[in-house]
Amino acid sequence: MDKSQEILEKAPSKGCSEAYSAFLKQLEGLEKVEDKLKCSIDFMRSTLSKEKIPAFRDFWDAKKLCLSFFKENIPSRMRNLFWKDYVALSDEIRKIKEILDEKSSFAYEQIDLVIQALEKDLQEFDTSIAAMHPLEVPKEAKYLKENQAAYQERQNTLTRLNILGAQIHALRKELVDTPMRMRKKNEQFDKLSKLGDQVFPRRKELMKSVAELFLADIDRFVEAFCLDYPPFFALKEEIRAMQGFAKVLTLNSASFSRSRKLLSGCWDQIKEKESKYREKRSSEKNRFKENFDQIAPKIQALKEECAAYAISLEGANQKIDAILKEMRELELGKDEIKRLKKHLFETRKPLEEKQEQDRIKQKEAEALASKKQMEAQGALSDQMLEVLNQAKGLALTTLVEKWESLVKEEKALFVEGHGIDLLANRLSWIADHIQEKKWQALLDENPQDLIDSLNVILEERKKERLNLKEKTDVHRKIAGGSGLSFEQSLLYQELIEEEKTRLDSIELMIEEIEEKLFDLEE
Repeated sequence: MDKSQEILEKAPSKGCSEAYSAFLKQLEGLEKVEDKLKCSIDFMRSTLSKEKIPAFRDFWDAKKLCLSFFKENIPSRMRNLFWKDYVALSDEIRKIKEILDEKSSFAYEQIDLVIQALEKDLQEFDTSIAAMHPLEVPKEAKYLKENQAAYQERQNTLTRLNILGAQIHALRKELVDTPMRMRKKNEQFDKLSKLGDQVFPRRKELMKSVAELFLADIDRFVEAFCLDYPPFFALKEEIRAMQGFAKVLTLNSASFSRSRKLLSGCWDQIKEKESKYREKRSSEKNRFKENFDQIAPKIQALKEECAAYAISLEGANQKIDAILKEMRELELGKDEIKRLKKHLFETRKPLEEKQEQDRIKQKEAEALASKKQMEAQGALSDQMLEVLNQAKGLALTTLVEKWESLVKEEKALFVEGHGIDLLANRLSWIADHIQEKKWQALLDENPQDLIDSLNVILEERKKERLNLKEKTDVHRKIAGGSGLSFEQSLLYQELIEEEKTRLDSIELMIEEIEEKLFDLEE
């Protein structure tokens, strides 16, 4: 037996992985030390090519064997080649181990941060409970509503504990799958166990407390359960609400099953009672039909009378009231009353339609009058524009006559609404031209009291400027609002533009008068 064979016999085989055992068998089939050395190097390389974590133990065991084979007598050239690979693999495993140690340390730190966050959550447990959305007991569940405060306090606490418990379980599972030294991993498991001791026993006690409270309320509901007063819609809604609330609460399976059984029993009683009630209703329907047939011909007669316009709307309403009074004295079902009332109120429909047609005709007449008024207003507005365009070439007396004529026409129109502002502004604009011609006439005449007359005109123009600015501000506010139609908005935009042009004209006239006064005073 050569020395390499002795090395293989001393190599550990118990507790080894399947890959390492297969590797040892492969070595036993090789005779040359060079082949064994190459096989060992290849196996070492294969242990580093694992998907997640290299097989460190297999690598170290194979490395020991490989180092022993180097002590054998092999050609120096092959020894150098194998030794180069051996050193490279050793460096690579060392770097991989350093990287994995860093990852393990990072994972440890991250898990530790999460554990610290959980510890902080437990320290601030009461504060987080107070900040939770209040648990609403369904308004239909009257018996549960009495203990709403208790349900809210206990279930909110349970909800928070459930969240913490789920986080602890998830973190424990993650810790199991995280590669880490067992000492550090056990430290984290100890911390998680301490957190669990604060959560799970308290959660178990609260679950028992909530279950006892809920079952006690269900028992009270079952004891007071009464089916003497149909319909049973409210009772069915209350049962549905309690069944739904049971799903919201954190109940163990036994408590949930018992509450479900009790409520299902009440539901079955309602179904049985409803079946008997339907049988009773079927016998009543025959009486309802007889009374229905008694009223229907009277409604038909009134309908024919209204269709022929042989009665006024007021008279039809009186007959309708009389038939309704008779219906109240008879035994009728809800469906029969609904049908009779529908037919009864439809009888006056022809009269109402005729009344509506008369109203529409009156409205159309008013609209036609309004249209004529708008046309007259438009024509007057065009006349004003024509006078404005001719104002500079007209004599003062002619312009005054045209202005007075337009004022009379404007008053005769009885204009209302937004159009009055536009017409008034154009009349004032013509008046501005009159004032301008007056002061030009004064300059031509050059009277002795010229300065006094110019001062009067200047003061009047300044007042008009102030008045126009105030009106423009008001109109801008109205135009900037949201209560105007599209046509009204366009009208105000046109008005504001004309007011700006007029204001510029007044400003120019004031400047010219002031310059003239300055020249005269010198």
